[in-house]
Amino acid sequence: MLSNQSVQKQIVNRLSGYLRAVRASLADIFVGRSKILLANDQHMRLAAEWLAAAQDATPDGGVSALYSVKTGWDVSYPETTGYIITTLLNYAHLTGQNAWRDRAIRMADWLLSVQLSDGAFPQRV
Repeated sequence: MLSNQSVQKQIVNRLSGYLRAVRASLADIFVGRSKILLANDQHMRLAAEWLAAAQDATPDGGVSALYSVKTGWDVSYPETTGYIITTLLNYAHLTGQNAWRDRAIRMADWLLSVQLSDGAFPQRV
């Protein structure tokens, strides 16, 4: 059984992830569709923040498979998580911000924790 503190942490993480998703979506709707174009670094930052929200929405360090307006974030998904690791490592190198590297390492740690004995990864965890 989960402790009260653990449940509260999950609720806060889910709410935080939701709010970050809404922020990224609104930025796309109101900024991305106007005649004002964002600079490449702004686009990359918003994309990285979306990926961070997808990771923060899960309790295990992986990245959510998808987001639905109706149901919220899905569970961590090995394939999606694996693709994102190199993206965040490159972004960390580009920005010099180690927090992105730390996120990528948490993702890799999660992948190793769900890897099957034959080296494969499960489709769903």
